[in-house]
Amino acid sequence: MKKQNALRNLLGITQQEMAVLLNVNRSQWSMYEGGNRDLPAHAAQLLTEILMHTQSPDFKKADEKPANTAADRQWLTRLLAENEYQRLRLQREQATLEKQQHKQHSRQLLAGFVAHRKKTNKQHPWPLVAPKTATATQDHESRTRLLEYALRLEVLAFEKNLLESRLADLDGKTAR
Repeated sequence: MKKQNALRNLLGITQQEMAVLLNVNRSQWSMYEGGNRDLPAHAAQLLTEILMHTQSPDFKKADEKPANTAADRQWLTRLLAENEYQRLRLQREQATLEKQQHKQHSRQLLAGFVAHRKKTNKQHPWPLVAPKTATATQDHESRTRLLEYALRLEVLAFEKNLLESRLADLDGKTAR
């Protein structure tokens, strides 16, 4: 039963359509699918021919979805442009964060210097407030964000390679 049902599904037809195709009643086809009855000789012969045809390379080629290379190319090109935009945006954010981290690090060094000088040179009128420094939590968050940006940039680079590969595949298919 499942084999014949699978055949109908492969062909995309109903029991009634299969019965008409084989020139038998729907009830005859249904009983054949259920294993309760054999098909008449002419229908069995036609079914064999259909099965042989479905195994042919031409049938399998026809079963493949037709490629819409122009639409696919347009879609992949749009994805590639979005990928480029995201990579550039992340690189700018990464550069900004790195500059902020560098400033914070310089402030921490200066604050350390001022604190040391206050202890060793009491005669100089050091400012009462040392330069603002980042807390350990802020420093950790910055490093975490930088790591996140680096990972996202790597993922976008892989995505870019994949999209370019798919575009090249489309070029290969259209050149054939």
